[in-house]
Amino acid sequence: MRTRGVRDPQRVQVIERAFGLLEALRQRQGAATARELKEASGLAGPTVHRLLHTLVGLGMVHQLPDRRYALGANLVPLGRERPVSWADWQCHRCSRWWASSARA
Repeated sequence: MRTRGVRDPQRVQVIERAFGLLEALRQRQGAATARELKEASGLAGPTVHRLLHTLVGLGMVHQLPDRRYALGANLVPLGRERPVSWADWQCHRCSRWWASSARA
């Protein structure tokens, strides 16, 4: 997850790191220990813990009884309510046209 070299000044590092942890959780079927996330991200342990604490507070991550972290329920509405891109809209429009012409 760590990038080397010149950083893009328009990007916010802490957001990249937080989303990197979410992606690492997704790649591990939605749950991992803080140590696994530290190893996957290359971040320092205290940084991983602070990010996880913040993500838990936002409901984006929750801690399981076995102390692993899992993707949180507050991520679902973000994915479900995304704006439709032009390409998605065109694909949907074409599939509706194809379905209606196939019935005719």
